[in-house]
Amino acid sequence: MLLSVLVPVYNVEKYVARCIDSLLSQTYRDLEIVLVDDGSTDKSGYICDVYAKSDTRIKVIHKDNGGLASARCAGLMASTGEYVAFVDSDDYVDSDMFAQLVEPILKGDGVDISLGGHVINKMDGSIVNIFTDRTSEIYYDFIEAMADMFEGKKFIWSLCGKVYKRELFIQDAIMANWPSSHGEDTYANSMVFPMSKKMIFLPVYGYHYCMRSDSMMNNSFNVGKLVSIDIVTSLMKKYSDNSLRLFNALGNLMVNLSIVYLKAMLSEYPKYKSFISKYQVNLSMWYDCIELDVQQNYAIPIVLKKPYEYLKWKTNWERKIFSFCNSSGIHETYIYGTGAYGQATLDLLEVMGIKIAGFIETNPVKKTYKNYFVYKVDDIAIGSFVIIAMNYNNTLLVEDIVKAKEMTALYVWQYFLIV
Repeated sequence: MLLSVLVPVYNVEKYVARCIDSLLSQTYRDLEIVLVDDGSTDKSGYICDVYAKSDTRIKVIHKDNGGLASARCAGLMASTGEYVAFVDSDDYVDSDMFAQLVEPILKGDGVDISLGGHVINKMDGSIVNIFTDRTSEIYYDFIEAMADMFEGKKFIWSLCGKVYKRELFIQDAIMANWPSSHGEDTYANSMVFPMSKKMIFLPVYGYHYCMRSDSMMNNSFNVGKLVSIDIVTSLMKKYSDNSLRLFNALGNLMVNLSIVYLKAMLSEYPKYKSFISKYQVNLSMWYDCIELDVQQNYAIPIVLKKPYEYLKWKTNWERKIFSFCNSSGIHETYIYGTGAYGQATLDLLEVMGIKIAGFIETNPVKKTYKNYFVYKVDDIAIGSFVIIAMNYNNTLLVEDIVKAKEMTALYVWQYFLIV
């Protein structure tokens, strides 16, 4: 069975060779590798051409820049495999990933989509698996598959790390309406899942999503990202009567996206004035119908505030953090936690001109983080000042540790909400 692997390529000369090498090293050999150079202005297209000369399985398409969805459509139209897979050109895959994903398809029992997950290669070199429910293989109908996808405990809505029957994508409704900048994967999966007769999830986490500071996913907020809320909201409306579990999974994603993007827009008021009102109304319409956690219930009233009220709330919190750090006197100040909240706390303190003594972890896995030492709790002097930079659930886990060390603590999950 021929599997076409579609790789959109745009200005990734530092990474594309690693991606192609990982595809050429696959133990599943019946591959067609379609590299779509989407108008790159660096050497990416040249690198693709060089590889194409070395292996007949590689096909290169050069086109004017049209964005990710356009490149994927071009790859789909040029592909000849019965099944297709998607790989981003700055990522890579383990050598046995496709062999594992196609195994149930090769059995000939009608699997249209084989679903796997991914790991995250962080910029500090660590590799993290974010999925908490890595169970054995599961056969799905599309409603249960979508519920699992949007809950995000086994896999998420990325097209990558999965194998699809090609004919599912060759539909005018998909090709003509594929979003061009954000929400592409969510949209595509929400279209092809209902057309699939049989899907299987496999606990295969061989796809490496590689974080980098200059990638699209790490860029600051722009209004193009709001289309993700629009897509998820439309799915909530479509499936509100089909499955409470799916509705809640979609609703939680919509709430989380709304909190993050409303925070960003409110912080830059009046730049996004017209968008703030629209997405506050959308959030207000739905959140009472959704099962929410403590952090979401706290965050929603904050991001529904009028802009000047939100800015006042934000300023008061920043003054509180500044005053805490400056009241430490002879004691040193630490940040407890090296995750997203820890990074955000360090960024804020650096803007304020505040120096810290280092980071604390309950069970450190690294000696340094962001050029600071990472200490065990037992290494910290009694009475030290500590900013607990964790989400609500993790904050609860360390409260007793903080009390036992008689630390003077400031809990900041309310300020950072969902980072």
